[in-house]
Amino acid sequence: GYNKPEQVAIAANIVEAELCGKSTHGILRLQLLKLLIAQGKIVPDSPKPVYRRRSANYLLVNGKGGTGYAVLAASLKRALQDYQQRPVQIVGLTNTAPSTGYFGAFARTAALNNCIFIGFSNSAGGLVPQGSREALWGLNPTAIGLPFKKNPIVIDFSAGSTTWGTLMKHAHEQELIPVNVAIDANGEMTQDAKA
Repeated sequence: GYNKPEQVAIAANIVEAELCGKSTHGILRLQLLKLLIAQGKIVPDSPKPVYRRRSANYLLVNGKGGTGYAVLAASLKRALQDYQQRPVQIVGLTNTAPSTGYFGAFARTAALNNCIFIGFSNSAGGLVPQGSREALWGLNPTAIGLPFKKNPIVIDFSAGSTTWGTLMKHAHEQELIPVNVAIDANGEMTQDAKA
């Protein structure tokens, strides 16, 4: 049900994740997208994002509920075009559907265009503070892209000791997750990705 720009953005990001060895954000994510669509958390074929220039260097993008993959890809493309007139671009995204995919892909694109990319993203809960059973904080991915000779330097990380993608991969492959990275509903350490 995705429109052409959404399809291209999702496919490009998933393929890049696989090629970069980030299979946790690659083809495996198609299952998550399908689930989120079925749950009504993502509505494919969303309206086009609305861009509002808040100042000379700040662009606010209302994703209109569109998938983060496509909204971020389109916003980065626009920022790279605007970069010629305004060498510093700050872009804020709001109202996007869950997941921007492999965040490092966007950092790499900017760096390949001789731009420095520093991106922060919020995410739903997943991190549980010490002594709690409730997931209060998001994994909040961060990506940095730096131009460097022929190949850029890309740093892509989150606040957790594992990612949702890693848990999804281990659950799908019925493998144990590492010790001390996850708890179950009772607050007990678990190596069962599904728990």
